[in-house]
Formats: sequence, structure tokens, C-alpha cells
Amino acid sequence: MALKSTFLSTLLLSCALCFVAHADLTYTTVTKSTFSSEGVNESPVTTQETDTDFVTLDRSREDRELRLDGTVQSKLTIITRCDLHQEFHVNNNLKIYSVKKLHSGAVVKKNSFSSPASGNSKDALPAGKEITHISIQKLASGKVNGINSDCYVVTWHTQDSGCIGNKEFNSKTKYWIAKLKNYHTCDSTEIQFHEQIPTDGKCRIAYETVGDVEEYKKLFSPPMLIMRSESVDDSDNSRFTQKITSLSQAKLNDSLFEIPASYRKVSEKEFEDLEFEEEEKSLQKSK
Repeated sequence: MALKSTFLSTLLLSCALCFVAHADLTYTTVTKSTFSSEGVNESPVTTQETDTDFVTLDRSREDRELRLDGTVQSKLTIITRCDLHQEFHVNNNLKIYSVKKLHSGAVVKKNSFSSPASGNSKDALPAGKEITHISIQKLASGKVNGINSDCYVVTWHTQDSGCIGNKEFNSKTKYWIAKLKNYHTCDSTEIQFHEQIPTDGKCRIAYETVGDVEEYKKLFSPPMLIMRSESVDDSDNSRFTQKITSLSQAKLNDSLFEIPASYRKVSEKEFEDLEFEEEEKSLQKSK
């Protein structure tokens, strides 16, 4: 059973762009996704992620809970410390944490290639192309949870050709963006794919984005708080909704951004392995 969405990574990237800081914020976001299963007789898969974010001038904390078809699969806390240039992943059930060093400024990643099969150069591989057209429409403003918000509809039309097949699909997202600055981060990474070779090494793919590209960037720069979003992808009949259910601007306690002294530090690899084992056990119990 595979969970997939042709536009979900783009959507999540827009929701996680870096922010400019001012007053403290605490808010809870509920994200629900429904994906078609690949099996003919399998029912659609529903996931729900609940994130509670605590954000200050140079620190943030995200408490994340993921449910699959109603059963809790994983819980994770991510603490970002711009003052230390570090990001901490914390598992409170296992009482472990890992540390990742953050970049001090914006980083642009371009042209990530995998090794071509059989030692061939990338130029010798068959070529494919993926063109994505973005269009933006502004709708009437309104209120979400009492907060004034502007409403936009963003439509993606993607067309593939060449070695990746000739197909096209559409996705559409409606955003309600508050007139309230969200923030922070000290680790801004912009990913740009001009050309890529998938892991099978059998094809090289050129990517192009056209249409309201600059308007799309302006929509999230400086990004405001996304109070609500709704998305539909016709390529796999997936549905995606995201909504802030609570919001506070009260002063936050520094202890929220500290690691308990009793927790054990592990490597990123060990953290991932232990977390995977915990998720597998949770999945087995739910069956």
C-alpha cells in the first residue's frame, strides 16, 4: 500500500518556508489527507497529523502526532534553536534525542544527480521533461477563527513527456492566509530541480515551472500564517486539508525549548532506527 501525491511535497514546502519574527505564537494545526490505495479492492487510506507549534524570536518547538486510519503511528518533537544553530529531534516515549547542525544562512540546492546505470554519462540517457504551470486567483477575504485572512486559489497543471511517459494532471489548493506574520527560521533551504536522474538511472528528467511563478513566491515571502488550506489532486484522487484550530500570542516559557537532562543523546541514524521500530510495534498492535 503506497501513499502518494504528485503535489504534496510542493504544498508542504510552501507551508514550511522561513519566517520573520516578532511576538510569540502558539498554534495547533490539524492536517488530514486521503489517498487512493493501489490495490483494486483496498479502501482509501486516511492520515491525520496534529502539530502544535510554539515560536519565539529565535526558537521554535513542534509537537507532531501522526495517525493512520485513526490509530496513532508516531509522535515526534522538533526543537529548533537558532541561537545554537541546532535542530533537535526528540522522542518523549523513548526519552532520546538527536542533534543536527543548521546552516547560518539560506542554502540553495540544485541539480541533484544519482549515478547513471552501467557507468553511462547522463547525456547518453533518454530524456524526459516535466513542465508545471502555476496560476493564482485571488478570492474574497474573510475570517478564519476570528482572524482576517486573504483567500487564494493556486492551480498546478503538470505535463510529462519523453522517457517518463506522456501524461498530464492537475491539482488545486485554496489558501486562507492571515494578515499575521508567521516565522522563523535560521535554516532556509530552497530546492531547485533543473534536471534530475531518478534512482533507477534509466532516464534524465528536465523540470520547468512557468506561469505565475513570481506571484507564487510573493504570496509566501514574507510568508504569513496559513490559517487553512484545501487541496485536490486528480492524478490519484487525493484530498488534503489543513486548518489552524487554536491560536495564542501569549509569552512562552524558555523550558519549552530545553531537552530534559534524563534524555539520552543518539545519532540521527540510531534515532531513525529506534523510531521505526516503535512505529512498527504500534502498527502491529493496531491490527
